[in-house]
Amino acid sequence: MSEALQIASNPDKPETDRLAGLQLAFFAPGNDPRSWLHGWHPQWRAAYRAAGVKPAKDLWWPVSNAPILDLQGKLDPWRPASSRDELQAVLGSRVSIEVIPNASHAMAPEQPDAVVRAIVRWTHSLPR
Repeated sequence: MSEALQIASNPDKPETDRLAGLQLAFFAPGNDPRSWLHGWHPQWRAAYRAAGVKPAKDLWWPVSNAPILDLQGKLDPWRPASSRDELQAVLGSRVSIEVIPNASHAMAPEQPDAVVRAIVRWTHSLPR
């Protein structure tokens, strides 16, 4: 996945290679990854990585007082089925999990209507 991300996010790589990387790492089979060809900023890659490890995950991961909607693409290789309940296991019932069919990591452009419906359902379930 890491190599696919490196290729997909590099505008200097051939478009066909980038599309293959996007398809593998972010898009479910049959969904068009072209919308993610642009908007990458490789010059910020090191900053993104550094921000991802500070503060340490164990300081923020088990902390939340608010309801959380954990939207997951059913075919997301970054979030395999074995990890579906990971956040809920730590934070309990305040986490609602919604799995979006025919979607991977890029679920919003892949299945925008399903994403909106899931969010609306969740907001209607919140205490008033």
